Amino acid sequence: MDLLKEFITYLLLTENLAPLTSKAYSYDAKIYLEFTKQQRTKNMSDIPFNKKLIRDFAAEMRKQKQSENSIERRLHGVLAFWRYCHERGVAEKPLSFRDLGLRIKSSKNPVMGLTHEEYIFFMEKIHEQLTYLP
Repeated sequence: MDLLKEFITYLLLTENLAPLTSKAYSYDAKIYLEFTKQQRTKNMSDIPFNKKLIRDFAAEMRKQKQSENSIERRLHGVLAFWRYCHERGVAEKPLSFRDLGLRIKSSKNPVMGLTHEEYIFFMEKIHEQLTYLP
């Protein structure tokens, strides 16, 4: 699809993304389009974007045991493609990641915040070090 090739160029030149990120986003758009081939009806446009399809796409990736980080990155790629298609006039106004209502489960360990006393202690130490600078 020529639109995918144009999308990579758009990401590289307009969005100033790195080449590997641009290729990854384009690949994400490609697998989303392959996924939606099975979901399309005659009433849908050639490039179907809607909340239900994108949520179904995320569910399919979870079913395939993809990591939450991979799912989140793929969804960002699909949403970037949706924004691009909207700018080209071939898709409706895109939703934001938040508007999709998807929850990405963090695989990272939560970091405990500092207590007020710890914060004061660290800030005083930083201030002491800064006063000794030439």
